[in-house]
Amino acid sequence: MNIFFLSTDPEEAAQMSCDRHSIKMILESAQMLSTVLRQHGYNGDTYIYGQTHTKHPSTIWSGKTRANFEWLLTHALALCREYTHRYGKFHKSEEILYRCADLRELIPEGSLTVPPKCMGLEYRTGGSNWDDVVASYRNYYRHGKGYMNKGKGPQWKKIPARKPQWF
Repeated sequence: MNIFFLSTDPEEAAQMSCDRHSIKMILESAQMLSTVLRQHGYNGDTYIYGQTHTKHPSTIWSGKTRANFEWLLTHALALCREYTHRYGKFHKSEEILYRCADLRELIPEGSLTVPPKCMGLEYRTGGSNWDDVVASYRNYYRHGKGYMNKGKGPQWKKIPARKPQWF
């Protein structure tokens, strides 16, 4: 469970996501959004995912304010567009995300807050503002994801031009 803050812009962050994350992080985002909606009282008939990872810092952040919720929602929907662009099909969680969007009023109003750095200390940089969070996640992508793709790290084979210059 995580949100890869590769940019302060949620759409740009989605475009920078490696192929594997353009698939995997859609489900995780939909799970987090569904979880915080349930934590804020949703128990209606519209199907969304059940609660999971309720104490994870990314889940907590996404439900703290409506602006945080909307950042993640925008990012997740941008990941869906990336998924469709890269693979030519729709992700099954996309429908859940639109249902979550319809329920966003359950999340308390509030400004966008600085997200947590959910990675080992060795990847974290600087202080605790947005730029530091982005720098830390980029560092984590460059140096902490070597296990991906049989040790080759993150890859952008579907659309090589999406590989960020900072990588």
